[in-house]
Amino acid sequence: MKTIHLQHHPGLGYASANVLRTLPADLLLPHECSSLVSFRKHPVRKPDMEISKLHAAQRCTQIHDHGSYCFYGVQSDSPLAPLLLWDGAHFLNVGEKITVIEDTPIECYLDREYFAGSLKAIARSSNSVTYEKVSRLAAESNDDLDSWTFGIPVGSGDATVLNAVVKRILEIEIPHKEILLCGTPGSNFAYFDKVRIIGEDITAPPVQICRKKNRLAQEARYSNLVILHDRVFLPRNFGEVVHRFGPRYPLMTLQSMFFDNRISMHPQRYSDYGMAMDEVAQGLLGLHRTNGNAQAIAPSVFSEVDRTGFCFASPMRYNNDASYPTGSLYICRKEVWNGCPLDESLHWVSTPTKK
Repeated sequence: MKTIHLQHHPGLGYASANVLRTLPADLLLPHECSSLVSFRKHPVRKPDMEISKLHAAQRCTQIHDHGSYCFYGVQSDSPLAPLLLWDGAHFLNVGEKITVIEDTPIECYLDREYFAGSLKAIARSSNSVTYEKVSRLAAESNDDLDSWTFGIPVGSGDATVLNAVVKRILEIEIPHKEILLCGTPGSNFAYFDKVRIIGEDITAPPVQICRKKNRLAQEARYSNLVILHDRVFLPRNFGEVVHRFGPRYPLMTLQSMFFDNRISMHPQRYSDYGMAMDEVAQGLLGLHRTNGNAQAIAPSVFSEVDRTGFCFASPMRYNNDASYPTGSLYICRKEVWNGCPLDESLHWVSTPTKK
């Protein structure tokens, strides 16, 4: 069995191995395990692999090999656990097992609805659960990173900025790409011959932004999907960046910078990645809801959102069920989006982001 010791980036202030418990010296695992992953040290044995300076914008896909995985104490020791378990589940081969072990009873991230059809719980105790992978997950339809759909919801106003956004996408060196516009662009749009226009039947006002974004995902030719507003300029090395990050990725975004003067000397962080605060981070279950669905934010809680203020979160950190992309830019697998679409009853301004 290969042991893998993870260590947080020290700048995050997350728990280090020196303050965590050690692994049990006589650790008994529920099944044959090819790789044991933990932030905890073994009291005697040195790990076979160490990964240091781990943060939320970094993936450690090198830990995933053939065979079954065991994650020990990861959920209780690290806020990054959902990201690690996402990759663990997606790089696990069909027929292999993944086990999550904790010191005390804790809800397992892999029990969520998204995983239910592919991960079958075959053993469960008060502090551990073992799943067998019976089929591939939605984000695993293929590992192709050379084919992308870029979708932009648009209106009929001036297309000057839209022209610049589309021009940048055309400059990105990706072997296969398409550009979809949902809606009719302004008359001064310069690239009618380079894009495919859909969703002209979607009326406004109100601006049905969720319906437009869902339509872009439904009409996308490729599994790799970028949905962005016509104010977002992607980096020219976007293709290189996504290849470096790797396939089978979760819903994600990129950091954005905004320059508020002509000579671009005052950069500011722009709407990209936020964090729900106070009561909203807990879902406000029972406070304003009329049902027990803890995954959706009801329109009646928007006044609560306004009172929390807007917090720009660090992309190196992750807070489960509190961190979210604000909506300016989504990067997502088409199959994942279509399996969990936005709520089309919500319109512009009243739109929450999906989890």
